[in-house]
Amino acid sequence: MSEWLAISLLTFVTGFSMVIGALIAKVEHISNRWLESELRHTVIAFGGGILVSAVSLVLVHEGIKDLTPFLAILCFSAGGVAFMGVDTILSKMHQKASQLVAMVLDFVPEVIALGALYLLDQPYAILLACMIILQNIPEGFIPKGLQKSDFRRRQSTAIRRF
Repeated sequence: MSEWLAISLLTFVTGFSMVIGALIAKVEHISNRWLESELRHTVIAFGGGILVSAVSLVLVHEGIKDLTPFLAILCFSAGGVAFMGVDTILSKMHQKASQLVAMVLDFVPEVIALGALYLLDQPYAILLACMIILQNIPEGFIPKGLQKSDFRRRQSTAIRRF
């Protein structure tokens, strides 16, 4: 299999995991409200844990190989500040889609890092892809939350179809 095709397949599968999360989020009325709420919280917390693991075990590990510690910390912090800035701007504009924008802004660097890592170290890239898949499944729950909020129905439908 060519590298281009393998990278394309990995990025497609990682992106499609958000759709899988949206399908899981459609399951309602599991047993009682408490259990349903706890299940959703557990899935989202699991996704957050996987995100921290992916960053600490793969991305930071590979990123600091060629950078000084100061520059690595600076780049890592700049990324966090940039994401926080976008979220702050959206919240000041009273946009309901801040979670959606965060999801998309999170996915683009993930696939860029995945493609670059695949060219450098395929086993690490496959590990990263698995972590991204596990982390993206809870992100698929976002359209469900937007649907329950006062987010416009047409926009929520477009998000679910995406």
